[in-house]
Amino acid sequence: MSKRVRLSVITPTYQNETYIAQVVKEIYKDVIRPFKGSCELIVYESGSTDKTRSILIDLQKKFSFKLIKTPKRMGYISQVKKLYNLAQGETIFFLDSDGECPPKEFWKLFKLFEKGKHDIVTGVRKNRRPKYRLIITKIDHFLMRILFDIKFKDANCGFRIVNKKAAQKIMKGWGKLEYNSNAEQLLIAKKNNLRIGEAKVFHRPRKSVVSPLKKMIDQTLNASLELLLYK
Repeated sequence: MSKRVRLSVITPTYQNETYIAQVVKEIYKDVIRPFKGSCELIVYESGSTDKTRSILIDLQKKFSFKLIKTPKRMGYISQVKKLYNLAQGETIFFLDSDGECPPKEFWKLFKLFEKGKHDIVTGVRKNRRPKYRLIITKIDHFLMRILFDIKFKDANCGFRIVNKKAAQKIMKGWGKLEYNSNAEQLLIAKKNNLRIGEAKVFHRPRKSVVSPLKKMIDQTLNASLELLLYK
């Protein structure tokens, strides 16, 4: 009889040859190995044209995680939904694979989560850099507070812990927002009266393929409009 999985670590990745090896190694060193209980890691690589896939295949030989690969780019939302559906753990730890929030910051979230008072604990990135992405976060925070009475400081942070039952409720209605996809999870959670907590986590700057500086104005406008239409 297979051992029940207590913790699932899930992460989507795309065009991430610079950081993916570091992040997978950190997940094992700083989360899975010190965790008391059965764990699994699931990585979903979709449509990368750099060395991301070959790096993951080599890493899989050493760490034996579950690797999902699709030659065609499926998109962030499709990847994340698939990951949550595959996760077997009673607790699910989701993180973006660029390592913007180091995996070891998991323990700050888990300490709060383990007290049993929250269904979700999401990260709040301290001293976020580069500055232009901090500006986007502040605009997003303002709109979330005005439109939805959501007062979380970093609703779009891709670093959170959620229990399995809460994740199932959220995933049923999730996927309408592209630029505010992580924030949408909290909106759905609030609608379902789920308990949401925040924990400050260390942030390390990363060069983004998806959100470079040249796209800042367009992405900020699109994200703001998206929230207004969602309301």
